[in-house]
Amino acid sequence: MLGVLRKSRKKRSTGEFHILGFKYTNIYIVIQLATNVDTFNQQPVEGPLRGLQVIGTVNGKESSISGLNLVYNDSTDYPTIKSGENERFTFVLFQPPKYKNLEYLSIDPILLQSAEGDHGDYDPRDEKLKIINKKFNNIANPTITENTQPFNTEVLDIINQCYQIRSWYETWHRSSNNLKNQEHTGVSAKTYAKKLSRYIIFKPLTIIVACIQTIAIWLIHILNYEYGKNKREPNSRGIKITQFSAVFRQLELRLKQFNYFPIQFLCYLDRTLLYDENESMNNKNGLNKYSLALNLPIFNSNLNINNSNYINFHNSVWLIVNDILFGMSIQKLIFANYSAIAKFINETAIKKILFDDLYALISWVSFRHPAGFKLNNELGRFVGDLFLWTLRFWRLLCVDIFTISEKESSTGGWYVGGGDLGDAIKEIGGFGIKGFRVFDGKGPLTSPLFQTILSIICHIGVSFLVGFLIDYLQIISFHIYCFYYTSAKIYKRQVEILKSLFQLFCGKKYNVLRNRIDNLDNYSMAGGSGDYEVDQLLLGTLIFVVLILLLPTIFAFYLMFFLTRLLCLLLIYIGESLLVIMNFFPIFVILLKLKNSKRLQGGLTFTFITSNDENVTYLQLSNKSLTYKEIFKNFLKLFRNSKTFTLQSTIPNFVNGDPISLIQQNELKFNYLMLPRNYDQTINAWNHFTNTES
Repeated sequence: MLGVLRKSRKKRSTGEFHILGFKYTNIYIVIQLATNVDTFNQQPVEGPLRGLQVIGTVNGKESSISGLNLVYNDSTDYPTIKSGENERFTFVLFQPPKYKNLEYLSIDPILLQSAEGDHGDYDPRDEKLKIINKKFNNIANPTITENTQPFNTEVLDIINQCYQIRSWYETWHRSSNNLKNQEHTGVSAKTYAKKLSRYIIFKPLTIIVACIQTIAIWLIHILNYEYGKNKREPNSRGIKITQFSAVFRQLELRLKQFNYFPIQFLCYLDRTLLYDENESMNNKNGLNKYSLALNLPIFNSNLNINNSNYINFHNSVWLIVNDILFGMSIQKLIFANYSAIAKFINETAIKKILFDDLYALISWVSFRHPAGFKLNNELGRFVGDLFLWTLRFWRLLCVDIFTISEKESSTGGWYVGGGDLGDAIKEIGGFGIKGFRVFDGKGPLTSPLFQTILSIICHIGVSFLVGFLIDYLQIISFHIYCFYYTSAKIYKRQVEILKSLFQLFCGKKYNVLRNRIDNLDNYSMAGGSGDYEVDQLLLGTLIFVVLILLLPTIFAFYLMFFLTRLLCLLLIYIGESLLVIMNFFPIFVILLKLKNSKRLQGGLTFTFITSNDENVTYLQLSNKSLTYKEIFKNFLKLFRNSKTFTLQSTIPNFVNGDPISLIQQNELKFNYLMLPRNYDQTINAWNHFTNTES
């Protein structure tokens, strides 16, 4: 027999009490001690107190109630039980979880964030119960030969509701047998509806929230619109602006968070808004039609939904507030040293590194035999001149467009004709249009306009500033991407031709129609000669020799631009990693673990307290808090998988000549925060929840 009882902190008494609780076969769950149960016996309770009964007495002399007969006085530290000599009992002491503080006992570790494959990492619930019962038997009854099953889902549900049932009983007991009052305080559905009805008082606020959600949904639609998509072909893909801009990706994340915050806040107040016990027979999580319409990535038990919403909501709000505060602080630092920062970007980053040093590097590879290697002079000079001419033209554009003014300026940025850019365009030819509108030497990023934009970006969050720097780096280094992409295509095409011509010496040929390599014997059996002609062998050998001799020169340019492009991608990767940390770091979870680890349920644990000579064992039941490894598990997985840029993929792409890139896994980030996939359905859910009447 298993008795579950809360350890009392009050002064022990030798008086007689009746035990109110629940009974499941050999399991007794103690809820309340009462001195008088006449009212309770005359009018059995209904509603959430259904099943509550008198299951025994404490310090009873001759109790007529079959069940527990406990003895608890000043001489005993823990209650003992009157029983036969050959019977063995176990008392499990626990602190009733406080429902309002989102405390509960669970065999399932709470899922703080979602990630791909997390729902398959845990064992089935029945298997976990077997493991817990086995641990209990090993501690309570180490000599037992047949394992009992003291714990099940019903027992855990009653334990989690112990604090709430006790509160309901006290309210019912004070109501003087008023059935209407009992019905009013007993039905939990009306209690939840009463909380929700408070929002009706703030009707203007609900309308404002609905308007904000509508605007957010429209902006998300614009950011996810696929430009250039062929509507006639369902499998065609267009181009989204979020694919190229880190600022717009950050804006999409913020819009989806603000769009879901109202629903997430309501779920924190009442989990039945998304979870309905009546729906548990229809789907495994018991989600109602609104949560199914939102398509939430929830792989958790019903108890964890409320706590997960609470933690994710406050963690996101905490990170957003910190993001804004850090942005405002960095904005003051930037404007305090604006001239020095602008000079560094103009002189060092743009003019020196991106142009002067790159110009010298291309010249070194083209004309000066790099590292002592003898390259083809004619090919190196020809390819180098093409890259240098493009670099000079791109420098003229960037000096006039992308440089930042170092001084305050309240005038102009536009004028007609003239200037270095206009003269350079006329010298290059092809754009000698009189009156061509260009920027003056101060550039479009003049202080009044650029500082206003920069101040706005910093005030909405330092993450937007990092995204702006990533986009700025991608724009000013666009010529490096073009050089790398061009050299990679030339190198890849040359390697493919060499592979094809190499089959000439192996007696094989490439079949264009079937896209495969065939032996020449196959053609001889079909009536062909099966051998190459002499002129074919000479031509193929000549082309192969020419390409193999020119390959080192092409490879030198390809290696140079590959390393420069790799350096740019590493800087972008660092910026994207900072964005992941600023947007998804579980800072609130760490603070919650330090403050109240009971909310971070990691499973059940039993602690041996003592035992006496009357075959009674006392255990302590409590939650096992999540470890830091479990807290950071999904975050580290997101950090690794949100950006597909690894050494394993870079080296094969370099050898094959395939362009390397940094691919963003935005769906994985949204899934991590448990944001709804159908974000446009949040407005319908909000209107339904706020219009619900009690």
